[in-house]
Amino acid sequence: MCKLKTYCYRNFLLLLLTLFLGILPSFAKGKNVKVDGYFKFVVSEKNLYEGQPVIVDLLYVGSQKDIAALKRQTYPDFGGLKWREASVNSRERDFNKGKGDMESAIMARYIIEPERAGEYVINPGEILADVYTDETFVDPFWGATYHEKVRVPVESKETKLKVSKLPADVTERKLPVGDYDLEWILPPGEIVPGQEGIVILKVTGFGDFSGYSWDNIPNAFGEGLKFIGMSPEVNVGLKDGRIFSTANFICTFSALNEGSYMLNPIKVEYFSPSSKKRISKSVSPIKIEINKSKKAQRPLRYEEI
Repeated sequence: MCKLKTYCYRNFLLLLLTLFLGILPSFAKGKNVKVDGYFKFVVSEKNLYEGQPVIVDLLYVGSQKDIAALKRQTYPDFGGLKWREASVNSRERDFNKGKGDMESAIMARYIIEPERAGEYVINPGEILADVYTDETFVDPFWGATYHEKVRVPVESKETKLKVSKLPADVTERKLPVGDYDLEWILPPGEIVPGQEGIVILKVTGFGDFSGYSWDNIPNAFGEGLKFIGMSPEVNVGLKDGRIFSTANFICTFSALNEGSYMLNPIKVEYFSPSSKKRISKSVSPIKIEINKSKKAQRPLRYEEI
């Protein structure tokens, strides 16, 4: 009986030693494992201005073949800039082929809002990677072979940002900031004399158009057309990884008499960050027909615009 106990005890010790020796190489190997890739920030706009939000993507550049997972240990350091996290769709998270074995994918997306001009340094923070090694581990119970995984830090590269002041006249006149296109849109249907009709000035482009307008929009309604009022509808979202706005200025007007009327041409101004200057743009006028008809202009449905 004593010999049996001694035999079992020895086998148990051998089993523990086997497990320890099987795990030990992974710890030793982990000390030498390095990730060739790195993290960096990619800023959506080349020229940054105070008060204007901008998209910042956290990009991983490297080979993904040996990486099992990426673990964020700390949040990024935005150097005192106001920020919030934004969503990234699954397509943008896919790895894109680069040079050689290098690939890149967006890991996270942020919106920063520089409140003051100045120079800033932003850093992705501490991020670890679970990396497969060349070492293998044989499960002593099931016999399956696994590649060892070790957790190692990934290099994070700093990004320097320069935020400029907007020109004084842009701030004083409260001009929109961005790059925009404009057009008049006349909803379907006929406008009857003496009844209200609508026409829409549509503004689209890259930039945050929230809170902006132009005082001279009513000047488009000249002789024979009576301007009644204007209601702005502004939508701000993301397009191609940049901030994009769609604004509909819904103008209500009326005419007493039948006939063809042309809206007056108007010019609007905005500040373009890409060209670093004020842009003056003309809005092409459109013809409006006023007819006596029972087929009145259809009520506005915003999803059709």
